[in-house]
Amino acid sequence: MESASVKNFKVMVLIILITSFIFNLPIEVLALQNSKEKSNDEIIAEICDEVKNSPVDEEELLKLMREGLNREDAEFYIKLDKIIKKMEENNLEVILDNSVEDISDRDFRNNKEYYRNQILKGDKVALKKALKSLKNIFSGEEYTEKVMNTFSNKSAYEIIYPDGSKITYNTKNSQRENLNKEECTKKPVVSNAGYEETLMEEGVSYAYGQVETKEAEWSFESELSYSKVHLYTEFLLGRDKISKINYARGGQSSYGVVNIANSTGATISRTYSEGKDIPAEARNEVIFNVTGSFGASFLILSIGANPGYNWTQYIIFRLYEVEKIDDKYGAYYKWYAAAYK
Repeated sequence: MESASVKNFKVMVLIILITSFIFNLPIEVLALQNSKEKSNDEIIAEICDEVKNSPVDEEELLKLMREGLNREDAEFYIKLDKIIKKMEENNLEVILDNSVEDISDRDFRNNKEYYRNQILKGDKVALKKALKSLKNIFSGEEYTEKVMNTFSNKSAYEIIYPDGSKITYNTKNSQRENLNKEECTKKPVVSNAGYEETLMEEGVSYAYGQVETKEAEWSFESELSYSKVHLYTEFLLGRDKISKINYARGGQSSYGVVNIANSTGATISRTYSEGKDIPAEARNEVIFNVTGSFGASFLILSIGANPGYNWTQYIIFRLYEVEKIDDKYGAYYKWYAAAYK
């Protein structure tokens, strides 16, 4: 039989070996074991906390401010976008269902700063309400048409929905021609290409012998996304009645749950007008999609635009053949906003 002292010695050696093994485990292994014990919600909360308390890139901040956002809005969208990108990289999903509390438009709109802070914390109540704002971009046509037709002589619109989200359309043209036409009702029309287009502005150009420029932009802002499409054109009118688009430049940006999936950039789809009914045309075409990082099982979007859904947004400029207008030769031009859903 072993003596008591020999047994104690063996026990001590065993303890030393076990202790040595534990303390020599790679830190990465221990960290991995720890992370496996965390729920998705806990990991998302850590990501939110990290991003919320870190500085934003100054160059990116200035880029958004040049697009027209104030510093506070720009900083919010940059941080929001960073959180969502990190969630996508880690295959994380926020589950939003009927068990998550609903809040009113009024509360959400009147306490914007508070709910933005909650969104950056990953609060599900705030996220659910903010995600519902996406329905305004997909199924808010009736409200949008009502506003546009009330102010049908305008070339710039800022349509603010009850929850505070908004759609802005602006042709940035300082002068607007009075065409002396019957009142125009702006309503989406399905084009031959299968997308819905809405006439946003029309005017007359007298650009003989010199290049004229026109530009327009469309944007959508909510507490969970910001996106913009822009188109700039240069054109002139020929003595042979043919209108020509010389140059087109486009831009697009997107932050938050709405991402740019693809973009053609600005394209001149028809350089010259071809008769009275076939105008010269330039467009910017952008495919957006909704991030898959939110499981919205409460079916917020009436046209089925749930996470993972994509659609195409256009801005289109059309320049018609030269004709005699009010005793002068000029050409009509038209701006369209269009979407393929």
